[in-house]
Amino acid sequence: MDFIALDPLAPNLPLPPPRPNTDPRANLPLADTSHLRRIPCMLNEEAWKFYLREYHDHTFVNTLTQIIRFGANLGFSGDRTISQTCTNLKTAFESSDVTDTLSADIATQVANGQTRGPFAKLPFSNFCASLLGAVSRKRSKKIRRIHHLSWPDNVSVNDGIPQHEASI
Repeated sequence: MDFIALDPLAPNLPLPPPRPNTDPRANLPLADTSHLRRIPCMLNEEAWKFYLREYHDHTFVNTLTQIIRFGANLGFSGDRTISQTCTNLKTAFESSDVTDTLSADIATQVANGQTRGPFAKLPFSNFCASLLGAVSRKRSKKIRRIHHLSWPDNVSVNDGIPQHEASI
């Protein structure tokens, strides 16, 4: 069992058990990242490294910083040859306010480099689109965009992620 000394005068205490989400199995750090492309990210990698510099699990810290740099691997192991397009959910068209809010949200993410599109034609042969919809928050009228990653049945993004990778 690992121990941590919190104070030189206090006895060593056992490390707390791992927390949920601290075992990112599909995202173990790669030794060679030269083939990966940096992604735009709002998280400050240097700040995360600084504040986690004394964290006991260095693999976990390296995993987090690699996710910040290159994005997260969702553990998808489904068919990568399928191409699909779709029409969005009815909730995306409920009113002009909803449509305008979703359009503005997407435009902001495109401008920030967080999202690509819209595309006049498919950007590659195995492009998979997911339905977009809108929901309002429970205690607010604010509209939130949702991605229906469980569509279509049996070949969705979620279907391609094994249960052991999806559970927290």
